[in-house]
Amino acid sequence: GFVDALSTYLGIDLSVQDYSEHSLQHGSNAAAIAYVEMAHAGGKLFGAGINTNIVTASLEAIVSAANRVLETQAKA
Repeated sequence: GFVDALSTYLGIDLSVQDYSEHSLQHGSNAAAIAYVEMAHAGGKLFGAGINTNIVTASLEAIVSAANRVLETQAKA
């Protein structure tokens, strides 16, 4: 849902191609990192997000990839 809403808002067709996550530390307050590979009209880019909440880390990774797509388009 988030990717669809972001795609609509930005006017860019984005889709998640791959996703992975893992913990950076041990314990209940450990930070997690999420990686996402996003496809767009110009190819594929990766994004990453780090947070103690894995859902937030995932959303940060999506926004990170979307920002990279926008940067790529601005340079073209």
